[in-house]
Amino acid sequence: MYAPGKILYAGGGDPPTNTAEVIDLNAPNPAWTYTGAMAYARRQMNATLLPTGDVLVTGGTSAAGFNNAAGAVLAAELWSPTTGTWSTLASNAVIRMYHSTTLLLPDGRVLHTGSGDGDDAPRELNYEMYSPPYLFRGARPTITGLTPAVVGYGQNLVVDTPDGASIAKVTFIRTGSVTHAFDQAGRLVPLAFAPVSGGVSITLPASRMTAPRRLTPTVTTTPSTVSRRDPPPSTARSMRYASRASTGARARRATIPTSPPCAWSNASGTLTSAPSARHIST
Repeated sequence: MYAPGKILYAGGGDPPTNTAEVIDLNAPNPAWTYTGAMAYARRQMNATLLPTGDVLVTGGTSAAGFNNAAGAVLAAELWSPTTGTWSTLASNAVIRMYHSTTLLLPDGRVLHTGSGDGDDAPRELNYEMYSPPYLFRGARPTITGLTPAVVGYGQNLVVDTPDGASIAKVTFIRTGSVTHAFDQAGRLVPLAFAPVSGGVSITLPASRMTAPRRLTPTVTTTPSTVSRRDPPPSTARSMRYASRASTGARARRATIPTSPPCAWSNASGTLTSAPSARHIST
């Protein structure tokens, strides 16, 4: 859900398709309509919501059949909800199709891992890290001080940042939960905000329809981010919703380190089991 009530659906089929569709569930009579087509037909791919609202597509295959490596797609593509078009980005090194996972990380990079363990495909116990274009656009705004781990619906919250005067957008982005080429939890929620001395004051959504607390009995984290008029966005903080929360006093200040940007890269280690990432948006 790249915006409240708005969903992107791309790829799939046999033979695979490069088409993509969107639906606005806020409309009186919601209906699927075509948006721009990808450069590559894909199935067994992953689509990952980024803090900008763009959607990153990685992996998959363009060949007919269930999981045909002959048509493996290595190039990433990025969909813009503003233009409805796709841009082809850098390629990763490892073929990743069925049983692969792509997740957004707290520092804004993307973890791309797994594949195989089915259909006689190689079992890839390795991972690659991707830095989206927004990590190469200059200095990032920073969140300083402490932020609450638990927040309440409709709560007003001050986020400390020295960049308050230049902040153009504040968002919640829900942690993803991806399996079998389907991410059923991704959700981006823009937040109302106003600059204040030493930061920005944000108003959290009042409805669980906009920002659900959880989809499963496990705790779901909801990270917050800030971005300037010209991205990149900040590194994120993790929060979760409760029905009631103590607002407390304004948090004390603390410095949050950021990770250096990089392009696609192979990690030095390998995985011994399927990865489980608690990931936060930037």
